[in-house]
Amino acid sequence: MSKSESPVQTNEPSRIRRLMRWMWHWSLAQWGMAVLAGLIVLVALFYCEEDWRGKQAWDNYKSEMRAQGKALDWATFIPSPVPVDENVFGAPNMSPWFVKSGGTIGVPMGMTAGLSGLYQGGGSNAMAEITIVPPNAVVAAGEADLVLSYNPPVLAMAETNVASVAGSSNSIIPLIVMNEVRLSDAITNIAHAAGVKYLLDSKVVYERNADGSLFLDAPVSLRWTNVTGHQALQELLKNYNLRLVEDSKTGVARITKKDLAPSAEPEVRERLKKVFQDWVEADTNAPSGPSLVAPQGYTIYSRAVQGPKPVRIVVKAEEVPRSDEIAGFFPGNQRMYGSRFLSRPQAKLIGSNVFRVSLNPPTHVGAADYLAWSDQFEPEFATMREGLKRPYAQMVGSYEIPNAMPIPNFVAVRVVPQTLAQRAQCYLLLGQPEKALEELTMMNDLCRMLEGRPMNKAMTLAAAMINVAVRGIYVGVVADGLRLQAWQEPQLAVLQQQLGEIDLLPYLAAGFETARVASCYTLEHTSPEQYDKVYRPFPSSSTTFRDKLKDPMFVFLSFAPRGWVYQNMVNMGRMNLSMLDGLDLTNHLVLPRAAESSFRKIESSMGKRWPETILAAQVIPNFKIGIQVLARNQTLVNEALVVCALERYHFVHGQYPENLESLVPKFMEKLPHDIVGGQPLKYRAEKGQFKLYSIGWNEKDDGGVAGSKKDGAVDLEADDWVWPYREKLGL
Repeated sequence: MSKSESPVQTNEPSRIRRLMRWMWHWSLAQWGMAVLAGLIVLVALFYCEEDWRGKQAWDNYKSEMRAQGKALDWATFIPSPVPVDENVFGAPNMSPWFVKSGGTIGVPMGMTAGLSGLYQGGGSNAMAEITIVPPNAVVAAGEADLVLSYNPPVLAMAETNVASVAGSSNSIIPLIVMNEVRLSDAITNIAHAAGVKYLLDSKVVYERNADGSLFLDAPVSLRWTNVTGHQALQELLKNYNLRLVEDSKTGVARITKKDLAPSAEPEVRERLKKVFQDWVEADTNAPSGPSLVAPQGYTIYSRAVQGPKPVRIVVKAEEVPRSDEIAGFFPGNQRMYGSRFLSRPQAKLIGSNVFRVSLNPPTHVGAADYLAWSDQFEPEFATMREGLKRPYAQMVGSYEIPNAMPIPNFVAVRVVPQTLAQRAQCYLLLGQPEKALEELTMMNDLCRMLEGRPMNKAMTLAAAMINVAVRGIYVGVVADGLRLQAWQEPQLAVLQQQLGEIDLLPYLAAGFETARVASCYTLEHTSPEQYDKVYRPFPSSSTTFRDKLKDPMFVFLSFAPRGWVYQNMVNMGRMNLSMLDGLDLTNHLVLPRAAESSFRKIESSMGKRWPETILAAQVIPNFKIGIQVLARNQTLVNEALVVCALERYHFVHGQYPENLESLVPKFMEKLPHDIVGGQPLKYRAEKGQFKLYSIGWNEKDDGGVAGSKKDGAVDLEADDWVWPYREKLGL
């Protein structure tokens, strides 16, 4: 370009300069609006992208399930209606008793009282009888094993207490008048007139009324004539739920709240502790004869239990204490020798001034006593037996929505079988195996309600696991009868038939399938407000929106992209489906390694708490222990089936066979295999004994060594699962 061809000059500012000038003249408000609009656009784009991504993942998962032939439509789980007159739950009282949505609690709920209902705070279970007498009463030698004085809340030896504080005045005051006097001043003035030195307990000093005012500022108005100062002080304190705790050693009393728990002096505490321990030792050693451990944890003895005589205690007090105060004299919750549960002292007033103190619940019972108590439920048992004759077991109600469908009353379906099992144990101890079999047969039939036979649709995981537990109780009583050598040929043949029909694997698998579809369906149709009711065992108590914002689950369901919910549904479906990896229904096997692998993967996914798994972590159960208990209980069922045949063989030949194959076909049609590994159950017979076992969860033969934890409980993961009853006999 030549010098004469210079570029054209322009005075217009560049575009950048114009943009900068334009931006310079914007106000802060305009800037704020622009930033806000940009953020809204970004958030909207984020939500759209996450919603699309989540919906795509859900659609892909549904396609994947359809390709595998797996149902994902809740409609396929809805059972077809059955005739009412052929339905167990259509029989009288069966729905109110055993369906939670029935809305009523029937007579079987009286069984929940257990031995507490049997003894009702007394009987042979009485540990002490406490008689309340006036402070100045004379107790003759030999009338009591222990004499105490109770000046609430202090419990002391009678000889160390006095009726009133030293130095107090007993002179009559002709007239006491107060009008709108502060409670603290009223106490001070009357205590001075009575000659009582005192200190106020800190709880009294700092207590406030509902309106925020100090408790001791309450106005007092009164008019008393011809009373002693001590009487006036006691009456004033009584009117305000206070009490005077006198101390003869210091001469200074303490004013406390009346509802304070009893406080025993060290010497009294040791004496009562020894009374408690001596009674427990004597009571533990009193029963004799064969015994069985009941499903509810106590011990059933073949003969009536005659415990030691109750300790006689006399307590000097101005007023008769409440029952809970009397119970508070003794040590609290205690675990008795051989007991699975804690027992606590319980007091019952059996006269105007006499209390009977017992342990609740007690630790043992005689077989005849338990049968006599539980006979009161025989009309209900008869109703159940009649209802169980019907072919179908389908709870009545709507199945259209998973979280609204009828579910079992889990208390009833646990307590009724436990009661039947305990009655069977009593009959076994009393040498009546035919009656024991009747109880077990009814218990076996009750499981049909949990299994939903014959349709087996909408099987909840909870119902499947309770069914596993009840079957474990059932086979435990079968083992008890074998341990006692009570079963004879007729009972063994019937038990063998019942045991051969028990197959727990399909029901647990159905429970996993139902949980997979139901959880996805429910989450897809659940509002944030409904979430608490559906998934949380203890729903949030938040009522205001501000309080709900403190709940991360509410915030997530309210404000998270819908796509994240779909991602959680996908993960819930995959996790529930992976639980089935531990079950091989075709070959009737439990696969411990596959179950362990699935559990580790699920645990790893839930531990990261990603948005895609936060909801799944709330609803996925610990399925590993469920499969382990299923595997062990089904193994015990299979072993019991074989043992019944072994005992029948022994009745005929006078000895046990050298191998299990000798039982087929006369004593059983087919031998069950070990559900862990699929090989035959391990069996050895020698010197009139035998050992039968499964290789157990560790999938290796440990030579018939049964694993146990330090507390004596069965270790589901260690060693072999050994049939127990021969060991219990000490053979």
